[in-house]
Amino acid sequence: MTQWIVTDPDSMQIRRKYDAGIFELFQIQLISDEDEPRYAIAHAAVYTKYIDNEEADDIVRSYGYDSLSELREECGDETDEILAECKFELDSQAFSNLMPRKKAEGYTWEEAQRMIIGLSGYGREEECGG
Repeated sequence: MTQWIVTDPDSMQIRRKYDAGIFELFQIQLISDEDEPRYAIAHAAVYTKYIDNEEADDIVRSYGYDSLSELREECGDETDEILAECKFELDSQAFSNLMPRKKAEGYTWEEAQRMIIGLSGYGREEECGG
């Protein structure tokens, strides 16, 4: 398993690789911005090794690529990582990978950030020796 890395600071998206084709991701997801922005935590394990080429093509088209082959040409060894992030983000936007909330109305950004750190251990890996 690799250490957590920040892949999108704007949503505090973090990712780590468990094994070939298996990734875990967290991010803060906006759920309401009527009066004051409220957020939820998106969390999932993404198994890119089980995504077939047709589904992968559909996923990457949402991000401006014509196909998985084009993504592979552009990203090389990072293709699985980028595919995992794309799949995760699409599921997050559909609210299909949101964790149950203790607060029905959602969290502030700071609360959501503290929850991700607490759940993932992100930032404490160096303290614990990685």
